[in-house]
This record gives sequence, structure tokens and C-alpha cells, in this order.
Amino acid sequence: MAARRHQVPSPLSCSPRSALNSASHQDVDSILKQLRSCTRRLQIALSSHRLELQVLERLYYKGKNQHRTALFWRRVVEIRRYGDRLQEMDAFNLVENIRLLFWGDTTLHSAKVLKGPWTHTPDVNYVRFVLQRCADCRQLMDKVLPKTLLPAII
Repeated sequence: MAARRHQVPSPLSCSPRSALNSASHQDVDSILKQLRSCTRRLQIALSSHRLELQVLERLYYKGKNQHRTALFWRRVVEIRRYGDRLQEMDAFNLVENIRLLFWGDTTLHSAKVLKGPWTHTPDVNYVRFVLQRCADCRQLMDKVLPKTLLPAII
């Protein structure tokens, strides 16, 4: 599983908007609108996750010597490890980068540019990579969810 954790994306490349069939432009517009709201929600969720992970890290630091042999501490360590893995996946930047690719070079963006019409379409291989990483992220969250909902006394 360690090999899947640190996948390198394919090189970023974009095609001009004119290369796409003009009948598809309206679909891309609606998808970009949904993607913008999705990235905002994802940013809020991941910032909340980051705060909770910091609290868990502090609890771990304070209690690791005292509770190291306790059974419940194994679950704390496991949840901490899963939280770190989720943070390492950097889902927000992946989704945000794919959104920004619709406006060309990702290093030259300003708020003013993003309010204008999209000018490029990202490479299919990069979109597939991002979709696969999102699926991996979802799979990790599905794996963690039952472990966090178990009763505290086992």
C-alpha cells in the first residue's frame, strides 16, 4: 500500500478551449461551477480535520508514555495514523489545481483571471489521476469511519 500513497501526477498540460467541441462548453461551465463549490466545502472540511488532528496530536503527545500499553491507546494511535495519511493525500490541492488548469498556467492566477471565462482544458491523464486519488481518499475515509464509530470500551 505504501506505493499508492505517494503517486506522482502526470505532467500538467492543457489544451486551448478551441480544441474542445463548442457544444461541450456549456457542460464545462456547469461542471466548473460545481467544482468551485466543491473545493470550498472541501477546504472547510479539511481545515476542520486539520484542527481535530492537531488536538489528537496533542493528546497523543501528552498520553503516549502513560497509556502506551492500554488497549484503547492502540485505537488512538491507529486513528492518528489514518488522519496523517489523509492529510498527506493533499486532496484540496489536487482538486484546486484541476480547477485552476481551466485558466491555463497555474502559477499565473489571480482572482480577476478566475472571474473571466475559462480558456483551457486539462489533459485527460491528469484528470484521471485526480479522480483516482479522490477515489483513494474516499476509500481511506470509508475504512476509517467504522473505526471511529466503535464504542469506546472494547
